Amino acid sequence: MLGMLFFIQFLELLLGGTWEDTVCDPTLFHTTFTFPADLDADDLQYKLCEEARNNDTAYIEEILKSVNIEKLMEEVSKPSG
Repeated sequence: MLGMLFFIQFLELLLGGTWEDTVCDPTLFHTTFTFPADLDADDLQYKLCEEARNNDTAYIEEILKSVNIEKLMEEVSKPSG
């Protein structure tokens, strides 16, 4: 499965949002991530929200906390090519 995330929304998630806030709000989810047309993104969003509400997402929160935002910003701002 290939997907994309939108950097600004992902950065907002890292800086102040929670995984549950993102995956349980369909609008926020779809503005943060995009998926190929053949993937049922609504079903994925629903299942991720269920998981978040059942508190099975400690691993996601740990991943988000471990992202080095300064390094990420540095890499994103580098000229491509």
